[in-house]
Amino acid sequence: MVEPYRIQLQQAVTAALEGATVPGSPGEAGFASPGVVVVTANTRAARNLLRECDRRRLTSQRAWRTPPVLPLEAWINELWRTAQVCGLLDCTLLGPAQQRALWERILEATPPAAPGGRRLAPLAAEAWELAHAYDVPLRSPQFHATAETQSFFSWADAFADQLAARKWADRARMLDLLLPRLSALKDFLPKRMVFVGFDRLTPQQRRLLAALAAERLEVTVVSIEPGAETTGDIRSIKLADRSTELHTAAAWARARLENDPAARVGVVVAGLAEIRKEVEQAFSAVLHPEQYFTIGDISQPAFDISLGPPLAEYPIIHSALTYLRLLAGPIARGIFRLAAFALFRRARRPSQCACRPRPLAGRSLAAERQSRFVTPGRRENARESTCGGVGQAAAARARIEQAFAGAAAFAMAAGDIESFGGRRLARGKQRIAP
Repeated sequence: MVEPYRIQLQQAVTAALEGATVPGSPGEAGFASPGVVVVTANTRAARNLLRECDRRRLTSQRAWRTPPVLPLEAWINELWRTAQVCGLLDCTLLGPAQQRALWERILEATPPAAPGGRRLAPLAAEAWELAHAYDVPLRSPQFHATAETQSFFSWADAFADQLAARKWADRARMLDLLLPRLSALKDFLPKRMVFVGFDRLTPQQRRLLAALAAERLEVTVVSIEPGAETTGDIRSIKLADRSTELHTAAAWARARLENDPAARVGVVVAGLAEIRKEVEQAFSAVLHPEQYFTIGDISQPAFDISLGPPLAEYPIIHSALTYLRLLAGPIARGIFRLAAFALFRRARRPSQCACRPRPLAGRSLAAERQSRFVTPGRRENARESTCGGVGQAAAARARIEQAFAGAAAFAMAAGDIESFGGRRLARGKQRIAP
């Protein structure tokens, strides 16, 4: 029996290849919309679908058009840009960082103010997105049942007021703003849309499908065919700890790949973001034991983790963030003070500068000491030496101050950048100057 995943993949590939061959309909100003567009649930599904389309075309053709396969978020963003170009939208779409900053500001300013606004902002933003995805009525009396729901209602109300007052839009309400304008965007829509990989459609997505169907578009949702489900071999295994569980899962995946090298095996890990390094170590030890006998990285790993590492963990980014923290911390302040103290001390004591001539060879120590005293006959030479020492010290001080000013300005410019570890570098702005 064919596996359900293969059934969905074959149907999606057929639709994608059809979209790459069927000509689109002419739109306004000479633009053409594709005949068929395949929309996937996420970026990974779109990438796998395009790879399968390329593999099938490679057997019979040498060149071909790229099939129109897009994740749902990318397709909504493209439709949003089209609506803005057509003058149907006059609001500004906020980015993820801007939305997070707005939530943090609201949580800190709107009563009841949350002391940990920075930690609660992502949770409040996620709850806001889920409320719009599942059409949760925020004006319902149920939001006044507990203190937690009342707090969220007040924050959500303030967030909506900020968006309306400044003509901003967030990603949670993009579909709500685009659905009433689909009739005006009909010339830019394809004739047929195929939705693939959606295990569960939210009410907001169902309203999108209904609105597309109302515009006479052929909408298809690729799902498992009736009767194609198979229970398979489902077992529950109790293991000692998490490490043993990960190694057992990796060993199971290795056995499947040894039986069928062309198979695609998936392992679902709960809380992958917190234990990503442990998962990578366990699967590397089981699937690539040769790493312990070779030098260097593995050229073609046998597995891939869908969740990438945080940007702050990459060596070059980690070094840059560490350097910025040093510039904004007490170490930079101490170095600046030491350098300034040395320069000012040298400027006040020019006779100790390096401009004094070195003693001639063969001169005695007494003659050298005697030459340090300024006699009336050497007064002009001493004045020139003193002026030269002050000038060199002032020039050196200016160069170092310029260098430290550049570093301080760089650190202050980076103060608006939030490190991925959650610490804002702007805290060190007040500690740069001596």
